[in-house]
Amino acid sequence: MAHVLDLKIPLPIDLPVDDTEVIRVAQQGAVIALWRKGTLTLREAAKALGMSYYDFLELLGELDIPILTEGPDESAVEAVLWELKRDESRNHDCRQ
Repeated sequence: MAHVLDLKIPLPIDLPVDDTEVIRVAQQGAVIALWRKGTLTLREAAKALGMSYYDFLELLGELDIPILTEGPDESAVEAVLWELKRDESRNHDCRQ
């Protein structure tokens, strides 16, 4: 059973959209905030919004919200580059 939370949000102006649109955007904003905070996983956030995992990723892209918040591990990148150079060197030696 879904957890239902009733919120009353006073808006200072009449919005040029219907209430269902405001509710949808508020739900998305709350779920995305919980995901960014680490409370929800990507899959949990998608499920909370009734979306597939891929649709949620697409939504984040449409909103220009990055999925990765930290850069790649530099040592991991260096290890991959070292492996690529080593493989390239081996392939070059085999061709000669």
